[in-house]
Amino acid sequence: MKIITDEQDILICCAFRYALGRRTYVVSAIVDYILKNWENFSPYRQEMFQKEIIDYEKAYGNLGQSVDKEQWYKILKKVTK
Repeated sequence: MKIITDEQDILICCAFRYALGRRTYVVSAIVDYILKNWENFSPYRQEMFQKEIIDYEKAYGNLGQSVDKEQWYKILKKVTK
C-alpha cells in the first residue's frame, strides 16, 4: 500500500477545500483523485473529507451544481473502516 506523504496530504486538503462548493470541472478532478487514493489516506483524513462535505452542505445549502453534488456524494458513499 502506498502511503500519502505529508506534503501530498496538505496539497490534497488545500485542493479539496478550494473545490468544495465551487461550480467548476476541478470538482470531479479532485474527487477522482481522492477516490483513487482513498485507501492511502488515514482514517482521520477520510472522515475529515466526509465531515467537511456534510458541514459545508448544511452551512451553505448546496455543494455547487447538481453535477458537483453528485461528485461529492461519491466520497460520502465511501465506507470508512
